[in-house]
Amino acid sequence: DETQMEDDPELAQAIAASRAQEAIDARNRRTSGELEAELTPLTVQDFVGCLRVAERNMAMQLEDIEDGSGVRAGNGPGSVRADGQGQAQYGRILPGASEDVANELGITDKDTALDIGSGVGNWPLQIADTCGCPARGLELMENRAAVAAALKIGTDEAINERHALARCGDCELRHGNMRDEKHWDFLTQAKEGGHMKVFVNNFAEVMGRRSTETRDGPTLDDRICALFAAMKPGARMLTLNRMLALGPSRDEANQVRERRGLEPSADASFFSYRKVTLEPGPRPWAPEGEDVVSWSGLPIEAHVYERLGGQSLPGGAAAFLCSARGCQMGNHSATAVLDDERCVVTECVYCGEERQRATRERRQVSQSSRGSGESAKT
Repeated sequence: DETQMEDDPELAQAIAASRAQEAIDARNRRTSGELEAELTPLTVQDFVGCLRVAERNMAMQLEDIEDGSGVRAGNGPGSVRADGQGQAQYGRILPGASEDVANELGITDKDTALDIGSGVGNWPLQIADTCGCPARGLELMENRAAVAAALKIGTDEAINERHALARCGDCELRHGNMRDEKHWDFLTQAKEGGHMKVFVNNFAEVMGRRSTETRDGPTLDDRICALFAAMKPGARMLTLNRMLALGPSRDEANQVRERRGLEPSADASFFSYRKVTLEPGPRPWAPEGEDVVSWSGLPIEAHVYERLGGQSLPGGAAAFLCSARGCQMGNHSATAVLDDERCVVTECVYCGEERQRATRERRQVSQSSRGSGESAKT
């Protein structure tokens, strides 16, 4: 009984470990393919219910955990020392908007979902459990990764108790640096038969210059651009900040070519782009309304990229064409987007002209001004 557990810490530890293993075994059964045809993933409302059970078992709501120094460590300038990164701003996307992101990305059970900078793991956990696909998360900050691991155990236990026959995907959460080469395949290679479907909460430059210690060094957004370029055609990525280093989309690049009397080409660029808005509003689990993110009650602009194929480089490697006037070789001969060091090429290899970049368009609500409506130029 509980008294005996209090008197015997080893027994309490063994029971806790047994419960955790039961949750793992249940998830393994759900993801092993047994009875797969008859099983369906959770609804988002069911997932939210299990998330709330996990919070109760942790004796704290996520909002309280997030307000603690452990999760918020890294928010201040100079609070992080990680390969040129000086800051790791925290913010969480909420369940309804997470579902909207999944829909914008077109996630199926064959795809591999990825959250770069996954915080407490809520997005990949929700996607694995509600889309039935494998999901991954990589988080730099140790305390946030520890909360994510506890949340995963808690939601697994709740699903095992309440929805034992649900078909959920496997969710792998890692603690590490996206710049570490050992994570390259984890961040770029989908499971066989599917595509990478990526979410990045890089709102208001939190993975751009705001987090970078050196003025001229590559940013985290630059690294994410390289990761996206390395993914196979069919991959999609939704970000909360425009990824300028990708350059122009194929449509944009071909519009420039046409203005300069050049034929449109699939080699002009390796991706398509569209802008969407994530809206707050009522949800079945929040009939009075739910915000998009934890730091603002306003609509949030998002950017959707799709990796396109049909280019001429071997192996389907991402390519671009130079748009500079008079660069005869660069106008017609494809250049690889990634160099030998897996960095995005920033200039034409033939004429040295800097690649055309996407341009900034708008003002965004600062991620540090939680719910205040304050705006910051981007």
